[in-house]
Amino acid sequence: MTPKAIAGFWGKAIPNPETGCLEWAYELRRNYPCYYVPWDLVDGKNRHTRAHRLAYGLAYGPFDPDLHVLHSCDNPKCISPNHLFLGDNTANIQDSVSKGRRWTKLSDDDVRAIRASGESQRALGRHYGVDPSTIRKIKQRKRRVYVPD
Repeated sequence: MTPKAIAGFWGKAIPNPETGCLEWAYELRRNYPCYYVPWDLVDGKNRHTRAHRLAYGLAYGPFDPDLHVLHSCDNPKCISPNHLFLGDNTANIQDSVSKGRRWTKLSDDDVRAIRASGESQRALGRHYGVDPSTIRKIKQRKRRVYVPD
């Protein structure tokens, strides 16, 4: 990106003095800031990208495109590099759970009990009010992988 394009990008955000966030005031997609860039710092393609991902790349340089850019401020409109950090999918899930944004029927203790149980998937599903396939995926560690035993 040219210096003019970079300045234009940062100019689409408004500082919020109460939170310290730099809030995106342009296009949103699914409540996240979106920006068309002539090339992406992450993978070199012309496309729309989430503005917080571009902000992170501009501030800190290229990063693994498989990683998420997370918000310490929990404000999806924020593009302040000081409020952004990288994490894998597990970190993203843990972050959303810790901030109360992810609803789940099963507690971490329930997940541990399911893993340890010898009961059938159908019986456990009835007991916990979930589909037996959910029980199977928990036992196979394909769901709730971030819950330690």
